[in-house]
Formats: sequence, structure tokens, C-alpha cells
Amino acid sequence: MPPPAPESGGAVASISQLPMSVHVSRGGFAGPLSSAPDADKAGVAGISDLTHESAALEIASGTINSLDDEVPAIDLAHVNVSSTLDGGVAKFMGHIRGLPESHESKTATTPQPESFVPASSLCKGVKLRITPPSPESLTPKSGFSDMIIPFYTQDPRISNPGDEKWWPRCNNTKYMAGLCACRSCRLASGFQLQSWAFIPRVNVLQASAEPLSWTALDFDSVRANSTLRSHESSPGVLREFCSRCGATVFWHDQWRQELVDVSVGLLDSARGARAEGLLDWCLTRVSFAEDAVMGREGSVRDLARKLVGNFEKNMKNLSAVEN
Repeated sequence: MPPPAPESGGAVASISQLPMSVHVSRGGFAGPLSSAPDADKAGVAGISDLTHESAALEIASGTINSLDDEVPAIDLAHVNVSSTLDGGVAKFMGHIRGLPESHESKTATTPQPESFVPASSLCKGVKLRITPPSPESLTPKSGFSDMIIPFYTQDPRISNPGDEKWWPRCNNTKYMAGLCACRSCRLASGFQLQSWAFIPRVNVLQASAEPLSWTALDFDSVRANSTLRSHESSPGVLREFCSRCGATVFWHDQWRQELVDVSVGLLDSARGARAEGLLDWCLTRVSFAEDAVMGREGSVRDLARKLVGNFEKNMKNLSAVEN
């Protein structure tokens, strides 16, 4: 089986949600923006009005490649952390302005194990259920995620010749999840990082026609009966998104059709945005961390390097404490 395409992550940015947007006045932004090819088809909102009459714009900072000298440098800050219940990925960001003293909300609960976790786009045009690992979860075949063996090493083990089942974790009770900084994820979402959970297709359920029932994900069926649409971001690689609200939904490729990357920001777990009753977060590396600066200049390049470096440092510290 060929190794995953270099753009594959592996693994949102917006589950804190990550506050990686820039607030500027109209006409006050000077610097090139990028988007994924055919970004208009992908519902990417790189720039949006706060109101129709607003004199300000919100720019998703993942689309910014450089800033002119007269434009203030981008600042890092947390917003809306309390709404995540568990702190979201703010837990991995460390001491950046806006982070509460405790990453865990005082209102967070520890309910009984969930038989499924609902997932949907913001507009509810795409509705899914994610079920816990089952014996069928071990049937897919997949090369290793870049989080486990970095693609840049060209290590022959990347193709996983031993067919190791790396996506189930915690004695096959949870799925691996993590963060990706690859250029394609950044430009497709507009954000600096994207969070992915690696979930077998049989554990991603879609709503069927009336009478309502839930069946294993079939991409053609979901596209025909919901707002889900696809974009081929590189040969053999598809990204699914909601064509109405722009939510990132899936990443998958022709080499591992039975294992799907699901955007963690869609999950609505009673445990919080990290959905840790279902997911076990990979803390060893940000996938494609070295790509975060690709095609970027000056203060924007420095910000990307600082952000990803800060994540990796704090993730490793957390891993050392938890182990």
C-alpha cells in the first residue's frame, strides 16, 4: 500500500475553538492571502464581515502568508474557552493571553460512557454519529499517521508493512486524535491547525431516509442527501465540507478508504470539545509541524513557528505528566 499523500494529517482548528483570526479595519490589511484551490466551492470563509455595516473584518489567519510592516503583528489569545466545557485544545497551548488558570471548566461533567457521540456541521446540514471502537474497527489497513512516523523521514515503516492497528487506543476503547499543521489543512480550513480523529468508516454513521435509522458512512449517499460536498485537494485525496456553513468534515484518500479523518470540531460530546470519552489525543507531535511555515514570510512565519512549537512543547510536557 502506498504511503499517505504528504498533505495527509493527520490530524480545527477550532475545537477551543482556536482563536486564530485577525481583527482589522477595512482597508487596513496589507498582505497576501491564500486559499485552497477552488476554495469558494469548499465554503472557506477566509474573510468575513462581522456585520453588513461593519468597518472591520475577521480574517482567518491560516490564509495569511505575510504582513506589511505597517500592519500590527498578530497577537495570540484565547477566546470562548469556557464554552468548550473541557478547555478544548487550549489545554495544549500553554500560557497565552486569555487562558484560564485551569484548563478544565468547573461545569464539566464526567457522565456515563456514551453509546455514540453526535456530530454535525454548524448549520446541521451534515449530521453524523460516531460510535466507540468495535471488532470491525480493526479491519481497515493504513499506513502510519505523520504523528507517529514523520513523512519527511521517508522511513520505510510509514507504509505499515506489519499492518499495525495504530488508530485504536486505550485497549481498543478510544480512537487516536491529534493536530495537523500541513499547508493543505491550513488553507482548506483557514486556521493555523486542524484537529482530526482517525475513525473507521463503519463507526461513522449517517442518517438514512425515513423511517430514520443510522447506517455506516457511504460518501456517495451522504453527498446526495445532505449539504456534504467534496474537493480533491491533491490526486487521490478528498476533503469533505458542508457547502452551506463551510464546516470541515472529512479527509480521506484512495489508499485507506476504510479509515477516515473526522474533524473533531464537529463532535458534540457531553464531556467537552476534546471528546475524551471517545478520543485519546496524540501528544508526541503536531502532524506536519515543519510545514507550518511553508510559503510564509516575516512575522507571519514567526507566529506559525511559535504557535506550533508552543503546542508541541506543552503536549510533550502533558504526556510526561500523564505517563
